[in-house]
Amino acid sequence: MPIYMDRHDVSEQVTAENVAYLHQEDLKIQSHFGCNALTYWFDDKRKMAFCLVEAPDGKALQEMHNMAHGEVPNNIVEVDPSVVESFLGRIEDPKKWGNTELNIIDDSAFRTIMVITAAPLVSKPNSTTLPPAYNAVLAQLKAHDGNLVKQSEGYFLSSFGSVSNAVCAAFAIQSSLKEINGSSTSTCPI
Repeated sequence: MPIYMDRHDVSEQVTAENVAYLHQEDLKIQSHFGCNALTYWFDDKRKMAFCLVEAPDGKALQEMHNMAHGEVPNNIVEVDPSVVESFLGRIEDPKKWGNTELNIIDDSAFRTIMVITAAPLVSKPNSTTLPPAYNAVLAQLKAHDGNLVKQSEGYFLSSFGSVSNAVCAAFAIQSSLKEINGSSTSTCPI
């Protein structure tokens, strides 16, 4: 069954708790529309909510939202779940924290994208080990909460939840690669 992401532009008064409640309402009636409400993201700063729903079609998703709470989406687009997970880090609700009735998710769906291009990072012919530069890039992405979206020879596409993490990762990667090549290092200015 296709997976859709929808976008809701919400009012200034809407909170993460309000959106968690609306998601709970979707979960209660989702089966009536052949839907599976997987998760959502809420961006309090931009006042936008995004829902990820497995549904027969966009119309079923819209009808589910309408029946559950009346908050119909402004936009619906079919997505590839592996791409969503690569960029946003998950395709299901995160584990509920604390002793609350609602699983409040205050996580923006907006991401900072970083492309790293470098001379091909190849190891010696017939080698089973990864070259140090490749390992350095992966280590710095992990250390700065980056998600590796796609990688090919000399090319990395990554996603970050914050601009500052992306910038610091870029400096750290640059520093690591300079160190591997015997040059001076630099630090993150943030």
